[in-house]
Amino acid sequence: MFELLRIAVRGVAAATLACVGAMLLATLVPVAFGWDSRVVLTGSMRPRIAPGTHR
Repeated sequence: MFELLRIAVRGVAAATLACVGAMLLATLVPVAFGWDSRVVLTGSMRPRIAPGTHR
């Protein structure tokens, strides 16, 4: 019984660490390449990009 619980806890911990690592990479890799995001404030880019769109 305790062995099954230990395996489950290790699996949840591994999945949590993998998710945190993936989110960290998804955040830091674009910054490392100099990418940034912009918000389109006006309708000057219509019809292709609507105001309020994150680019």
